[in-house]
Amino acid sequence: MRSMCDNDDDDDDDDQVWSIHIRQWRIHKISHRAADSRNQQQQIGVICYQYNGKVEWKTSNGVKCKAGDVILRNFESFQQCQFHVLFEEIFGPRLDVRLFVGNAFKVGKFGLIKPLSNQTPNIGKIEQFWLSALLDAWKRNVSYVDIEKYQKQMSRYQYDQDKFQCDLCGVDG
Repeated sequence: MRSMCDNDDDDDDDDQVWSIHIRQWRIHKISHRAADSRNQQQQIGVICYQYNGKVEWKTSNGVKCKAGDVILRNFESFQQCQFHVLFEEIFGPRLDVRLFVGNAFKVGKFGLIKPLSNQTPNIGKIEQFWLSALLDAWKRNVSYVDIEKYQKQMSRYQYDQDKFQCDLCGVDG
């Protein structure tokens, strides 16, 4: 699994950052619902950004994915799961994990979001924010969060200059 900033070029420009535009965060239809209605079920999730340079792709087992998809799986114990096992279960054995750009996380009891393990990248503040918003929507049987619509509803829309301040980075719009 690669981070979004990995670059195979040997250019001297190490400050290059790749960007993937996401309009909507979405719980993928193959996701599991928490079995416990009080949200005490532990889950593991995968955030999809890109596969083999594409922001929309179809897996070897026929699952269609796109940037912003989040796939959730229920697990009894996090120690029983490794990312590669989860990846193969979701995407099939022929998808090369080295070409996948995404992140893995666990949702503990009561919705606390953490990195899956010490080997997976940390969940960034922006990912944490949108995952929390998405999981809150999922509890209300809404499977997506439209970023622009959400920002307008929360008075954080980028064109509303007198009301916009990024809570994540503290920069006024």
